[in-house]
Amino acid sequence: MDVDNTRSWRDWSPAATGVSASPDYVLFFVQGRSNAQVILTDLRVRVHDRRPPVAGTLLQGACGDVGAFRWLEVDLDQDPLRPLPRYSQKMAQLAKGEVADWKLQPIQFPYKVSVSESEPFLIVANTQGCDCTWDAELTWATEGRTGTSVINNNGTPFRTMGSSNIVGRCSVGVEILCE
Repeated sequence: MDVDNTRSWRDWSPAATGVSASPDYVLFFVQGRSNAQVILTDLRVRVHDRRPPVAGTLLQGACGDVGAFRWLEVDLDQDPLRPLPRYSQKMAQLAKGEVADWKLQPIQFPYKVSVSESEPFLIVANTQGCDCTWDAELTWATEGRTGTSVINNNGTPFRTMGSSNIVGRCSVGVEILCE
């Protein structure tokens, strides 16, 4: 008997040669290392490779939570890539009173963070027509220094697959239903 010892969907997916399907959500947090403010000057997304999407079955799991009220969206099929700020007034209203009013606005650069004011960033990567590997570069400045931080998947690019070659769909929950 085979036993699957994986503990989460993120563990199971690569073990089963799975790939994140579009839209892919990448959440990361930015925080300063000292009391000095850090000015985030830009966020760029770089596609390393575009291949045609492979044929396969799309596994869809149930999701929950309130959701993000602001995020950056990028279409990996476009060249040049431009992360665009997106904003949900409805979701922002749910966060009112829990989040500073200035954070209830769309993300715009330059942007300030500090050791006491961290900021979550969500990149929503979309593609229809490619099996894309990609990462993001966040440029910053603090105390007369500048730099770039690469946002990737533990040292390797993210991989997002378009849905144009889906041959089947499964809903994953308590039971698995496949077409």
